[in-house]
Amino acid sequence: MSALGIPAIYVPYAVGNGEQRLNAAAAIDAGAAVLIEDGQLTPERVRAEVIPLLRDEVRRDAMRQAAERVGSRTGTEDLIALADRALAR
Repeated sequence: MSALGIPAIYVPYAVGNGEQRLNAAAAIDAGAAVLIEDGQLTPERVRAEVIPLLRDEVRRDAMRQAAERVGSRTGTEDLIALADRALAR
């Protein structure tokens, strides 16, 4: 999402080892995304937080800009380069 400059609302799966929250942390810390815990995703929370965000073009634009800064479009290439360096040792 961030690599494409798309703001996000992350709702990590309640069961697991926290990897979804960890994966979203950079975008959240950069202001490119918000996190709502699975158990807190209620109709009231959607009305209070999600709907206002959808209506707030200025905030969404700021989130989009933050996403563009934090996202990477070269993840595959970076991983291959890392593997190549490891194999070259």
